[in-house]
Amino acid sequence: MKSLSEGELLKRIRLMRDMEPLYEGDLREDNAQAEAWLRERLRTEYRSLLTTMPTEWLPLKDITSEVTVAKKAEGIREVSLPRGILRLAEVKMKGDAEPAKLITADSPEAEAQKSPLSRGGRHSPIGIMRAGGIVRIFGGKESESDEAERVMAVMCPEEGIYELTPEMENELIKNCIENEENR
Repeated sequence: MKSLSEGELLKRIRLMRDMEPLYEGDLREDNAQAEAWLRERLRTEYRSLLTTMPTEWLPLKDITSEVTVAKKAEGIREVSLPRGILRLAEVKMKGDAEPAKLITADSPEAEAQKSPLSRGGRHSPIGIMRAGGIVRIFGGKESESDEAERVMAVMCPEEGIYELTPEMENELIKNCIENEENR
């Protein structure tokens, strides 16, 4: 993973799109408009990739030490997440065989978690995202650990800095140099 500034990325994209000034002092009328358009395109594409790309291609941060876990009922634990998370990628509790399958509260699987008979177990825990940075992990009786083993997330990027994996960098640049009609 590497960090690039917005200026570094814009320079690479301008070169690939033949948008660099032709000579020192080139003051073409369209430079300011083209620069603003390209800057907005870069920001839009980056945000889109952070929310839609497969998590294995994203710049993930291990936030395990920043979460707190509380037991709520038999087989139910709540993980409180720190601020600044853009996308949660993985939650694995100690004692669970697999990471929790992360779903939304309006998912059909979420309804099944209300009953201890149909909820996820040690081998197939379910994590439901809730308001306020909480993930409720549903497992069976055997899922009693109140410690997180691994919690991975995509964090909100710092303004003007782009955290990129090689796959993400390639996709971002490709998307920014392609014409809209080719996508």
